Amino acid sequence: MVKQAAAAAAVAATAATQVYPVTEYELGERAKQAAKLMAAKIKEVPNLGNATPEGLIDMLGDVREQKKRLEFLEGVYKAALEARISEAQQTGSSPVMGETWLGQYSEVTQERISAEKVREVLKNEPTLLAKCFASTSFKMLKTSLNPKAFK
Repeated sequence: MVKQAAAAAAVAATAATQVYPVTEYELGERAKQAAKLMAAKIKEVPNLGNATPEGLIDMLGDVREQKKRLEFLEGVYKAALEARISEAQQTGSSPVMGETWLGQYSEVTQERISAEKVREVLKNEPTLLAKCFASTSFKMLKTSLNPKAFK
């Protein structure tokens, strides 16, 4: 335990004096370490041999609710992080280093086609407008709480 604490202190001291930004190689190595850590945390797939449709829908609904909660928490943590980091960290010139994870902001530009803008530009060209859109069909499973479960 003492050796681990000394090693952690040495890593912290090194990290405090390290010049940033972190190189691509270091990010790659950190990503590999994080992937190994996450792989160690992954549980094996449950045996669904005896699962009933009713049981599976309950499990699926639970997972979807957990996902919503985790997405909410992600937003809370991001907002809290942005409120606590330096300007250099917010602009991406310096990373945020945790014990396990490293985060670094970057400016990203995306270009997307806006269906609304396409309709506006081609409003007088209905034939050409129709050629711009494609329909897709797929099955979607909606889940909601069973009201009988709360009687």
